[in-house]
Amino acid sequence: MKSEALLANLLTTPPTHRDAEIAVQLSVNLYMYEGNLIWSRFNAMLVLHGIVIAATAQLITAIVDKSSTTTAIPLLRVAAIILACVGIASCIAWQALMTRGFAYHDQFLKRAQDIAIKHFDVPTFPFTIEKTNKKTKKLRIRDSITVIIGILGLAHLGLILVAIFIQ
Repeated sequence: MKSEALLANLLTTPPTHRDAEIAVQLSVNLYMYEGNLIWSRFNAMLVLHGIVIAATAQLITAIVDKSSTTTAIPLLRVAAIILACVGIASCIAWQALMTRGFAYHDQFLKRAQDIAIKHFDVPTFPFTIEKTNKKTKKLRIRDSITVIIGILGLAHLGLILVAIFIQ
């Protein structure tokens, strides 16, 4: 991790003006790159959950459809429950991925801010880390993502209950 070493070194030793400028550019580039990765992960996991929910619903439909043989129904029920449990497990993994991604995202921005303020006498930085505003109750994007992941987790839980109790 050459870039990480450069950034850490710039925070502890006096760099040249050009070194600090490169470090700020590097940090901002990493910040933007991590932002793109966050959305790529989000899209991939959203597609995964769509597939899992559709497959589970298809299995539940086969259970309800009386054309299935009586020996196949318990297997379909178990498959639907297992698939929905995979969906819940992937919700947990998805939340961990998003939390880690936003932590890196914030860290890169903080590094850029620290270097710019320390080496360029900049009183403020054009980018800021978004915080939840308690007075306006404004939600951050990461809070909205957590709500979406929670809703999908509840959908998987609902499918488990349907698969267990459907006749």
